[in-house]
Amino acid sequence: MIWRSIRDTVLAEARLYFWRDHNQNKVDLIVEHQRKLIPIEIKSSRTWHKDYAKGIQYFQKITPKSAPGLVLYGGTEVLDFPGNQVLPYNNAMTGEADLMT
Repeated sequence: MIWRSIRDTVLAEARLYFWRDHNQNKVDLIVEHQRKLIPIEIKSSRTWHKDYAKGIQYFQKITPKSAPGLVLYGGTEVLDFPGNQVLPYNNAMTGEADLMT
């Protein structure tokens, strides 16, 4: 459960970063915890688009310590996206979603 794990255990002990490379690839939030890097994108859009995970996918490609990523967005559906999770940020904040295990 990606988000529940981050919310309940990781954030209290984690280091938080923003990441961007010289080609303007970026990830809004990198959570570093127990030698793993968890990439998170945060989007205000109510509609999911696969491009929202592009930065996460690139980061995972070049970073061996990268864990499954998470896209928080303004929509209402919990979705899986190859090796990552898409989650409405309202659900993430209240813990109402049943996430990937």
